[in-house]
Amino acid sequence: EIREQIAFDPFHRDQIAFALALQESGYSIMDLDESYNFPARKRSYLIPEIKFAHYHDVHTIAGSDLLKAWVQNFISANPEFSELLLTDNYWRKLYRNKPAALKILWLKEQIRKIWQRNLKKAKAVSPFH
Repeated sequence: EIREQIAFDPFHRDQIAFALALQESGYSIMDLDESYNFPARKRSYLIPEIKFAHYHDVHTIAGSDLLKAWVQNFISANPEFSELLLTDNYWRKLYRNKPAALKILWLKEQIRKIWQRNLKKAKAVSPFH
């Protein structure tokens, strides 16, 4: 119901709805500093006390020497995560330091998304469906 009432970008509606629901619920809320959700996408620096980096996608990490070093340090300190990373195509390319292969994989994904979006639009206006 809240989704229909808020005229914001649908990508962020869930975040707005969550904040409104928390406010209405009466729960006490504690603000956390940015080290708990560090906005890494547009930063040219990292803070030493990062607990969680908000990076959007693996390409953000691939484009930043600072973030790649942070991930490598994290994996060195927590080797059990390397096995998990290797199960994902994107992370495997980053982990193995193959930036060209990572970019090609990303481009294929973008083309697939555009193709699917255009196919949906074509079906929506087609008199044959």
